[in-house]
Amino acid sequence: MKVNLKKAAALAAALSSTAIKVDHSYSVDVYGELPTADGLKAAKEVFETQVSNNLVVLTAAYTIRRLIGDANAATVDKLLNLRALTEKKLAFLNALPLRRQDTNLDVLKKKVEAVLAGDQKIGYGGPRVPDLEIGTEEFLTPLIKKLKKLKRDLDEELQAVNFNTTIEIPEDVVKVLTDLDLI
Repeated sequence: MKVNLKKAAALAAALSSTAIKVDHSYSVDVYGELPTADGLKAAKEVFETQVSNNLVVLTAAYTIRRLIGDANAATVDKLLNLRALTEKKLAFLNALPLRRQDTNLDVLKKKVEAVLAGDQKIGYGGPRVPDLEIGTEEFLTPLIKKLKKLKRDLDEELQAVNFNTTIEIPEDVVKVLTDLDLI
């Protein structure tokens, strides 16, 4: 059975959350008949079957996860890495201040002259030294836009890969899925 990665992930999740009851002890009715050797043997067989069935379900879930991992190994991991890098770059750039223009050098010169003319100490309690601020918007805005577009493109490509990449689920796993009414 061929399914896309998105469907395969949903099936693996459904299998992983499937719990088959395991009876490993029984109440004894002290006023009724005590269990016989045959009754104990039958209870052990039920227990062993339930445990085996749980192991089959777990194996099926992790078989699908392995197949997804194999399919993801080349493409999806690369795309996820690029998306994470793009998100880190965006976070870095968005933390920087956006200024429309550089500090006016004539105004800066006048501020410095005013500080010097005051004959006051610069620093604690004295006049503040003016800052030279660089206009960042012209440089940062196109970078941020470019990275946002790249992130959207990567997200679209990841979605396409999840929908278009298919894996072949083995027949024994299909049988488990069918028996549990998951497909």
